Amino acid sequence: MFSRTSFGLAAFILTTTAAGAGDAWSTSVAEKVASLNDIIVVPEGARLRSGVQGIEGQVTSAGLKIVSLDTGSAFCIKPHALGRGEFEELSADGHVDASEEFVRLVRPVLTEEYRVSCDGVRQDFVISQSPKGFGELRLRLRIAGAECETFGEGIKLVLAASGREIAYQKLKVTDARGKTCSASMQAVSGSMIEIVVADAGADYPLRIDPTFSDADWQSLNPDVLGVNGTAFALSVAPNGDIYAGGSFTRAGSIFASNVARWDGDRWWPLGAGVNGEVRALLCMGSEVYAGGSFTTAGGQSASRIARWDGSAWHALGNGMNDAVTVLASLGTDVYAAGDFSTAGGIASPSIARWNGTQWSALGSGVNGFVDCLLGRSGVLYVGGTFTEAGGVSSNAVAAWNGTSWQAMAGLQGQRVVSLVWHDGALLAGRDGSEPFFNLARWDGSQWQEDGPSLGMFGMFYSLISSGSKLWLTNGQFVTEYLPAAQSWAVVATLHSEHGFTSAQAIATTGGDLLIGGGFIRLAYPAAGGGMINKHHQGVSRWNGSQWSPLTKQLNGPLTAITTTAGGMYVAGDFSTIGGQVCNRISRWDGSVWSAMGAGLDFEARSIVVAGGEVYAGGARFDLVTSTYDLRISRWDGNAWASMTGLAGWEITQLIWHNGSLHAAGLFVGTANSSIAGVARWDGSAWQPLAEGLDGVVNALVVHQGSLFAGGDIRIRSGSSLIDCGRLAIWNGTAWQAASGAGFNNEVLSLCVHQGQLIAGGRFTSNAGQPLEYLGRWNGSSWVPFGLGPTAAVSHLVSAGGNLYSAESDFTDTSQIRRWDGANGYTIGSPISVYPGYIGKHLNTMTSNSTGQLLIGGAFFEAGDTWSPYFIQANVPGTTLNSQETWRQTYFGTFGNTGNAADLADFDGDGLPNLIEYAFGLNPTLGVSRALPAPQVSGASYVVSFTQPIGVNGVTYGVEWSSTLAPGSWASVLDTGVSPQHTFSVPLSGNSPVFIRLKVAAP
Repeated sequence: MFSRTSFGLAAFILTTTAAGAGDAWSTSVAEKVASLNDIIVVPEGARLRSGVQGIEGQVTSAGLKIVSLDTGSAFCIKPHALGRGEFEELSADGHVDASEEFVRLVRPVLTEEYRVSCDGVRQDFVISQSPKGFGELRLRLRIAGAECETFGEGIKLVLAASGREIAYQKLKVTDARGKTCSASMQAVSGSMIEIVVADAGADYPLRIDPTFSDADWQSLNPDVLGVNGTAFALSVAPNGDIYAGGSFTRAGSIFASNVARWDGDRWWPLGAGVNGEVRALLCMGSEVYAGGSFTTAGGQSASRIARWDGSAWHALGNGMNDAVTVLASLGTDVYAAGDFSTAGGIASPSIARWNGTQWSALGSGVNGFVDCLLGRSGVLYVGGTFTEAGGVSSNAVAAWNGTSWQAMAGLQGQRVVSLVWHDGALLAGRDGSEPFFNLARWDGSQWQEDGPSLGMFGMFYSLISSGSKLWLTNGQFVTEYLPAAQSWAVVATLHSEHGFTSAQAIATTGGDLLIGGGFIRLAYPAAGGGMINKHHQGVSRWNGSQWSPLTKQLNGPLTAITTTAGGMYVAGDFSTIGGQVCNRISRWDGSVWSAMGAGLDFEARSIVVAGGEVYAGGARFDLVTSTYDLRISRWDGNAWASMTGLAGWEITQLIWHNGSLHAAGLFVGTANSSIAGVARWDGSAWQPLAEGLDGVVNALVVHQGSLFAGGDIRIRSGSSLIDCGRLAIWNGTAWQAASGAGFNNEVLSLCVHQGQLIAGGRFTSNAGQPLEYLGRWNGSSWVPFGLGPTAAVSHLVSAGGNLYSAESDFTDTSQIRRWDGANGYTIGSPISVYPGYIGKHLNTMTSNSTGQLLIGGAFFEAGDTWSPYFIQANVPGTTLNSQETWRQTYFGTFGNTGNAADLADFDGDGLPNLIEYAFGLNPTLGVSRALPAPQVSGASYVVSFTQPIGVNGVTYGVEWSSTLAPGSWASVLDTGVSPQHTFSVPLSGNSPVFIRLKVAAP
């Protein structure tokens, strides 16, 4: 019985092949933990063990085998063929040279080199000479013992014997000079991987180096805030769509090669994009022109400029011989400027015109660089660093009337970087008189030096006007001109990873301002005073009161997560999540995210759900006054109520104990001076616990009915402070040192695991005995774990019989470790800090009712899994099924709801998600390949296809009718042998036959 069914028209047959794998060695459990990462030379060749990733590479003269240390299952991967248009099969056998540093397998034409590290087993292919032929270099690898599928920018390999998933990624290609070559990898079948390298101009030998590692992370937020690189250009189409160009590979959750479109809800790629930087964009009607340093667009030759018609890219003749940096229109003509000297093969110094069919020069062009173009009323205004335009003396600015150049004399300064029409006049912005950025106004015959000045340094300047508003950006600042005050007001301060010159594009849409660049964070004045500090990426929008990134997913760091039987609550510095507007806090009910009233005006560090109510505690920091305002609020299901009465610097944790809410942190009571460190809410006010605790309380936990507090603390007693070894217990009437307390440094985290108290922190000993960052109270003393952590443990979670720890303490990465009772294992590669983020990047860690580990913070990725701010660890027994993983990949949620629902049609191509999943399609790009089509075979129509790798949990069917009348559809038996499906519909003379394909899921 199936509850959900989808129907689709058929048009494509997908086939895969498979091969078996032989065994060379077996691996014992004792060997599994013998070492973490090492190379063992053996008579047959070598073993490369990555204990961190739980895999081992075994190299013999026949090639490489990857063994899972957890299960003993394995697969083989061997170079199969190399070539361009035609392939040459490679020799299967070679000679092994092994040392304790690396292993080399030497074959004719191609040599394999292997290394091992915490990242996994790295496999380098060294190609000695360039293969003959034309086109891109292609290397094919044959897989045996696992099914492979393209996954993101890499490959996922599913071991046939155990189902374990291995990631094959981090592809990098360099030539003999160290130059990086553009490359990609994809699964061309279930048993074949193809690596494609753009090696034009490369010096051989060529080195191709992907890496095997554990696929331990699952994205919970695949979107990014705009683009994952620098946006150099922005343009707005007549329908309001925003186009961004620059140097990036992602826009939102989609892959986009240097150019993308935002439709108000999500990002879209422009086909295959372009193969180099986009420096200029121009929207004309339904078409978009892109200029830059690229040489191909949509995989076709397009030299530095191309046109997108909505579905395909087109070259503009022969294009330019160097980069295009500025575009503008005048009538139906397109004008391009840049570093080039020829356009369409004709001499066109720095500037040229495209009339729709061919290029033409603007006289003899200009003798310098063009920074800006503006077309208005039949005249093209040009600004830059030139001194002549068409042979006419022109100081940095000139006008083209369609047939000749006109000088615009009287402008002082060396460089005009921006031209804009504002308030009935032409304004020119110059940076030649630094440190002042000056505006000059053209009165029709000469320049007037009466424009407002902005006294600041900067490299990049852009002006734009919309109605009565005039904006300027110089990289670090975005400012708006206030006519009444005749001054500029800063509306944003931008920050990039490596400096402040981060705003490089500017546009307007619907009266709002758009900026693009390399920024990752911005700060702006709050309406009620103070400053708001936001994490945005590459593109952002200002509506006059606040900035918002172009995303519908989670758009800011998480600071707290708590789970319930029916879902979870998350809090942080965000305003949207899952397409919903949710101010700093949101509830997930298992299907959708929802707002909780007006939300919070602070970042909550802890959330507690008790008695049908939600409590959130944290602090609000004022950037201007550098002061903290502690906040704790209660949600009754309809409204928020403030629970005031504490003052200080931090609320670190909320916990429900003995029928009351308790708060911990670094604070005192505003009405009761004896409140310190820990407080109890009695229903109307905060009450002290004895005389309180001095110092910061980082963690609270209830163990055996008592409340434990850990931190950098001492116990208050009158005018004295009593040393408690940084761990205290509340006995109901007083604080006292907990049994065995004596940590030599701060306790950061506490939890109870399998009936025992666990402590993590910065400590390295307890009572003089070594105890590196993590300890367990066995009833009589604190003892270490087996394979211990290597850095301070900031978070602890007990779930599913495992203990999880996070090694994160104001560092660039956070390593998550799982303890199974005997040993410690890292979970994949570390979580990486959000670029430019100041402070802790891993803020919260918890588990849900099914034992899945959830982590939130200010990060972008874990290992190579892209998941800004929110991620799930794939640990044994908690991984998503294949359909949930598919939903998570494309929609950022694994639930069968909203845009991710089985019967939803997100891309509007007529195929519901269940059909798209069942046939391995991308639900965000329209029909990326067609569905299976019936073929005539004898006296039947036959529908035959192979079920895609990784697609499970669905049933396929075919029905036919000769009338289309309700009740006339008849089912057809599936005669194929899995994974092959075959359906035969009998021909019926001259009668019509209608066939439909059915997919059903439980």
